[in-house]
Amino acid sequence: MSSGKRTSNRRIRAELGARDRRIIDEVIRLRVLTNESVRTLFLPTSSLNATTKVTARLVKHGWLNSYAFIERCQYFVAGPKTIQTFGIPTSRVRPLGPQALATHLAMLDFVSRSSPRLRVMTEQEIASLVSSDAETNRGIPHAVEMADSSGMLRLVRVDLGGTPAHLVSKLNADIRSRVGNSQYANLVAAKKLVLVTLTPTETKKSLIETTIRKKSWPNGLRFSVFVTPVLCQLLGGVKTYGR
Repeated sequence: MSSGKRTSNRRIRAELGARDRRIIDEVIRLRVLTNESVRTLFLPTSSLNATTKVTARLVKHGWLNSYAFIERCQYFVAGPKTIQTFGIPTSRVRPLGPQALATHLAMLDFVSRSSPRLRVMTEQEIASLVSSDAETNRGIPHAVEMADSSGMLRLVRVDLGGTPAHLVSKLNADIRSRVGNSQYANLVAAKKLVLVTLTPTETKKSLIETTIRKKSWPNGLRFSVFVTPVLCQLLGGVKTYGR
């Protein structure tokens, strides 16, 4: 990058306050935000009206783009100034298709409601963590605890309507493609690797958990199934499956 462009980007970043920078970092990591999630994550003592003023300002100045979805709600993606300043793909400014929107909003719901607080890792952070930039390491979101990035690592898969057996086969592929890497294998052995599934209903959660218990897994591997009702809203109702 030329010195002129670096100076320009530093000047642009100077427009952002500390909280604004955290919001922009989150939209880069998660791909989407909503007013509700911005309030939960960054303005917990403020009203929703105060939150909408913050996001409206970031939209006005080009840091976020806004699009409508269910019942006139808004979701936000990176704006043109964010693309320019942080060098992320230009496609990130566009509206998301139904499945991509469901996937990213489910991840947002998971991160917003998890305790302890989680941070979704960038591809560069994943490559650094596992000493590899292999595509298999980047094919699924990785999340670590904000307060302890050396602690539990969560690999997160979103249920977009497959059967429990299909979802569990995906989990099996997720772990089998990684256990040959010593860093992943060490995390499993230390009981610090969790395969997380985000699913729309408690019924589906129970079916997935039952299916997981029927299979054999590497010793020390942990599982979590998290209910994210936004998947039902965005996918028009997802089958729960009786088997």
